[in-house]
Amino acid sequence: VTYFDDVSDDNKTAANKVVGNMYKALALPQLIGMIGLTSSNRGTILFSEMGEAIGKSGVPYVTDMSVNNLFAGLPNVFSTRPSQEEGNAPVVIDFIRASGFRRVALIVNTEAVYSKTFGDAVAAGLGAEVEVVANEPVPEPSRRALDADALGRAVAKIGEVEPDLVVVAVGSRRTSLVLDALKAGGKTPPVMMMGSLE
Repeated sequence: VTYFDDVSDDNKTAANKVVGNMYKALALPQLIGMIGLTSSNRGTILFSEMGEAIGKSGVPYVTDMSVNNLFAGLPNVFSTRPSQEEGNAPVVIDFIRASGFRRVALIVNTEAVYSKTFGDAVAAGLGAEVEVVANEPVPEPSRRALDADALGRAVAKIGEVEPDLVVVAVGSRRTSLVLDALKAGGKTPPVMMMGSLE
């Protein structure tokens, strides 16, 4: 077993390191399988730069990414997670419709591929019977933070449009920041969060 670590590095270093690690892995003469990669952000970089080489290798590769369209068409790549666009988003869409919500707002971390993919899939999948009254992008300047100005604009927009439900997809570590901002802004609509509170 050969272990390559890109998770313990910060996001920028890890994004660069993941491609180098894959080159090293594919060069191993007795390689029979690969396991790893939990980040769809790093996966975007990896599969855009090395998807063809990974596919041609034929080596089974099991990831833990939740954006399966990153490796669509590569029959040797699998994920242990349901995809945002085919697994999670349809469940949320069905819940919103079945619960009778008609005006939905989204707050989405635009720098996390899984969050943006989820938000895009929900917004596109709700159809005519449910109006997306706000789709607020909030970037993350660091691993446990959200852009304060963008978050403030999102909260203000929520106050303007008064949705029946706010769907928050910013990552588990950052969800409490959104809930705190909504509360501080005097906005307490029903909230559906993706992930868990940490």
